Amino acid sequence: MKRLKKSTPFKSRYIAKLALTCVEKNMEVPQKLYHYTTVNTLALILQSQSILFNRADKVNDKREGLSSDFGSMAQYIFLSCWTETKEEDLSLWNMYTPQMRGVRIEFPMPIFETYQIDDIYTTIIPSDKIEDIERKIFILPHKDLVYKVEYTDDQELLTPKIITTLDKYEGLRLTDIGTRKKTMWQVENEWRFRLNIFPIDVSLDTAFYPDRYYKLVESRIAPPIENYLVKVNGKSFRQMKIRLGPKMNSGDEEIVKALIAIYNPTAEFGYSDLTGDIR
Repeated sequence: MKRLKKSTPFKSRYIAKLALTCVEKNMEVPQKLYHYTTVNTLALILQSQSILFNRADKVNDKREGLSSDFGSMAQYIFLSCWTETKEEDLSLWNMYTPQMRGVRIEFPMPIFETYQIDDIYTTIIPSDKIEDIERKIFILPHKDLVYKVEYTDDQELLTPKIITTLDKYEGLRLTDIGTRKKTMWQVENEWRFRLNIFPIDVSLDTAFYPDRYYKLVESRIAPPIENYLVKVNGKSFRQMKIRLGPKMNSGDEEIVKALIAIYNPTAEFGYSDLTGDIR
């Protein structure tokens, strides 16, 4: 784990307007995680050695990021979603690969490099990326770098209250936002990596950093990006496993093999256990 320089603009006092500290949960993290996706996305992962985090207001569950007192925070939550289920699942092949012609990738944990901040926070973003002036964004860490989604139909849990007070400042506590889904999604058996990304006003000269973003959040202004790439840990990348979808055609198979040969020759290649069983 790498340590960020003390001079980084992220310090505890900078979250006064957005109280994003999260309660640590005692959970046993799986040794491996699995992700169903398209061949195009696989190409991006292999070529960039990175995983794409998508904004929660762009994912398939329309209820992502809802609160009962502030509305939706989905546009500020960026997710990489995985399953811990080792056995192949037809539902996941159907939902996340086109006509079951995509791939399932497997990575051992930890998937990402981690960086320690001020002996309090841990993040998967290097220090020089926390504040990105060029893209006009500021990234705040979620204390649980990876966590298991809780499934419930309790409306109070699905849409928690998030307005809170930290010292003398009113802010937003995102501890439970993006951590629960309705039981209809339980088949996913999901684990998530997460970033909280906010727009910043780079023209505003202020000694109090939250002034650069909290007014934009209060106005519900989304960050100017819809996804974010995070580098995969080198060891995990080399141990990657790629399994073809059960309806993969020979042309797509050759594309996948070529991608592996060029970008990750140590990755393990295999076929779906369901191949030949589905019409």
